[in-house]
Amino acid sequence: MKTKRILTTVTLATILLTACQKSSDSTPTPSVTKAQMLVGGQWKIKAMTASPAIMIGSVAITDVLSLYPSCITDNYQTFSADGVYVFDEGATKCDSSDPQRETGKWQLSADETQVILNMPSNSHEVWEIPMLTSTKATTRSQMVANGITYTVTASLEKVN
Repeated sequence: MKTKRILTTVTLATILLTACQKSSDSTPTPSVTKAQMLVGGQWKIKAMTASPAIMIGSVAITDVLSLYPSCITDNYQTFSADGVYVFDEGATKCDSSDPQRETGKWQLSADETQVILNMPSNSHEVWEIPMLTSTKATTRSQMVANGITYTVTASLEKVN
């Protein structure tokens, strides 16, 4: 009789404890949109490559970022939720007469695979975004120089 009471108590306790536990799936995690990932913080270019290689004399260069001086590699971009895009010259400018900041508009394409930039100085630029998280991004764009079309791929990182 005593064993039966202990077994019943243990069974009831087990049922009550498992019935009162909260399900870990009870609150769904809201998904973050690509626009929300872009907004906030300064995006800096950490790597940039070109394909095909850019020929400088007889040397083929694919690491485009290595060609730029620090007055360019310290530049950054910011995206605001209201569609404003800011290009900032960073700590150093190559030409002291250049404005520190240039402002334009940005938007995502309807399928959210591209960022479309409209800037006063270079009017219109489109970046494909094959990879985007809230802290890292990969962009791809086309550039034509001397009749050759280059695919420029940049790796960006949100620095703050």
